[in-house]
Amino acid sequence: MNNSYLQLFINGVLSIWNLCWALLAASLVEKAGRRTLFLISSFGMLLFFSSETICHAIFAESGNTSDNAAHGVIAFIFLFYAMYDVAFTPLIVSYTLEILPYSVRAKGYNLFSLAVTLSALSSSYIDPIALRTFS
Repeated sequence: MNNSYLQLFINGVLSIWNLCWALLAASLVEKAGRRTLFLISSFGMLLFFSSETICHAIFAESGNTSDNAAHGVIAFIFLFYAMYDVAFTPLIVSYTLEILPYSVRAKGYNLFSLAVTLSALSSSYIDPIALRTFS
């Protein structure tokens, strides 16, 4: 997709989409339970990421941007993020703190924050270099 305005629009809508799903999921924590939300989220992400990958492969074969596979990739990105937002957005920090004993909670949270920061650093700065190198 080369249209920068369309990319910006999709990213903006995706941010609003994520907010809505995260708020909905956060309101369901007490009713549905954390384990249920994590299971639904994990299986949903697996299903939708697999579907996105299949659509991307079909799109790569055809190369036609008006192809249904191209639209399918965008749709499955939205569905994948909806499933991510069901558990990982509202629960990842609270669940991490909840399972740690009080005596190591601060150290555990610092370790968790370090892992998240290093992952974000990697995906922001290292992954693009690697993708340029291998493509």
